[in-house]
Amino acid sequence: MGAVLDAADRALREEYPHFIVTAFMAMIDDEGVKTYANAGHPRPLMRLLDGSVPELAGGGLPLGLRTRGDEQYPTAELIAGSVLVCVTDGLMEAACDYELGEARLRAILADRTFDTAEDPAALIAAPSSTARYVTTSQS
Repeated sequence: MGAVLDAADRALREEYPHFIVTAFMAMIDDEGVKTYANAGHPRPLMRLLDGSVPELAGGGLPLGLRTRGDEQYPTAELIAGSVLVCVTDGLMEAACDYELGEARLRAILADRTFDTAEDPAALIAAPSSTARYVTTSQS
């Protein structure tokens, strides 16, 4: 996994030396154990059967800022019936407020209707559907 991120980092630095790019990658085996690496991407969330939504630990610098040897490759167990949710920061920023966007995403995932959603990805991606989950008060 480190070799892939290192190669991507080198390629980015050679072609676009002033750019940074976030990335997340995971390797999942037959037993549901995954090893993952996060290069500056929003932390993935795991929607568990009880409706809780913990985030996966770990993180690292984006491509273009990484240093070899600093990587961490945590593991997590995928529990049958759980949902691993990996999103781009653009999803949260679509709300024009990253924290509000993240709160909306967490609320959608925690809502029991997520279990029976015909198209969970569309539910998450549709900005209008997230409005009913989180409201802000104006002072």
